[in-house]
Amino acid sequence: MSQIDKLIKKIENYRSGDQISFSELEKYLIYFGFFKKSHDGTSHVIFKHDLLSRPFPVPKHGNTVKAGYVKQAIELVDEIKDKKGEM
Repeated sequence: MSQIDKLIKKIENYRSGDQISFSELEKYLIYFGFFKKSHDGTSHVIFKHDLLSRPFPVPKHGNTVKAGYVKQAIELVDEIKDKKGEM
């Protein structure tokens, strides 16, 4: 199993209490076609995807990402997979 496959499995099997680092979430999102935009003067990194109408801001405080953002990332990736299936 490749590293990205392990990472996808780790994130998609996420349970509250698990630790997901910002860099792991970033790799996951970029793998599924997101691109990031950093804004000067803010602690948030904005992820965007061509198939989504809304941006996905993720705060970067410390090394880990809060549970709500991990769950939302999983939902957005599922939404992208659904949209790609419709094409």
